[in-house]
Amino acid sequence: MESIILIVVIGILIFVSSFISNNAKLFDRRKGVEKMITQQGYIVIAINLVVILLSLWQYDIAEQKQLKSTLDAKIESNYRDSTLRSDYSSSVERISKNYDSNTRDLKMSYDTSTQNIVGALARYGLRYEKKQDSIVSLLNNTPNPKPIFQLEPGKEIVAIDTLLNKVGFTLQYKSSDAGSTNYKIFVYLVTVHMDGTLQIPFKFSPIPESLQLGTNQGWIQKFQVTKPFKEIYILMKGSYTNLDGTKRYNVNTLYSYNYITKESGSPLGDPEREIKQFIAKFYK
Repeated sequence: MESIILIVVIGILIFVSSFISNNAKLFDRRKGVEKMITQQGYIVIAINLVVILLSLWQYDIAEQKQLKSTLDAKIESNYRDSTLRSDYSSSVERISKNYDSNTRDLKMSYDTSTQNIVGALARYGLRYEKKQDSIVSLLNNTPNPKPIFQLEPGKEIVAIDTLLNKVGFTLQYKSSDAGSTNYKIFVYLVTVHMDGTLQIPFKFSPIPESLQLGTNQGWIQKFQVTKPFKEIYILMKGSYTNLDGTKRYNVNTLYSYNYITKESGSPLGDPEREIKQFIAKFYK
């Protein structure tokens, strides 16, 4: 606004100066040299000096505006650069955090997936070899263990209850070291009376033929013996196979339980031979 006013004033002063110069006498040559300039001449000189001063003032105002504009532009540029740097830093920080978070999520997902794959392969006897980038069978690297079908050691024959004239027992069968199935097995029960005489053996099937027992899994069977008696013998005789049915194994094991001492076990030597021979008389 100031520049416009100064331009108008300067224009007016130039117009007045030109008007006076064209219509008035600026010099009086009749007088001496010291008084050559007339009053109108001094007015013109004064007006021109004012015009010069106003022009300098206008120039100074323009310079101040230019300087202020330059400073404002620089401040705005610095602010914009600072904002950009701040936004860039924030973006980099967000990207870095997102990258770290995504990396952790991917790693956890990878670890979880790897554990699931390893566990699934192990259930089928397989293992992943990272160096060879291949899946190998664990079954080919380790021999197949032989299943041992027997009465559980230490719990071969267990007396569970006593009635008025009978005693209840359990036989705890167990497939040790590996799974088994296809049972063609019979159990022969021999009761020893108080006077030492032997009762005619009783034959029964201890376990369903098609039943499959996994490694260290078991099967419990219950039966009763009429009192009085001193001891019982259990002969488990027959055969069974591994779970895939490729190999068959024989079993011919004698167990005993002393009702007087409450002890069970596997007799050997003469007692074992005598009981097996006694059973063989009735069951070929």
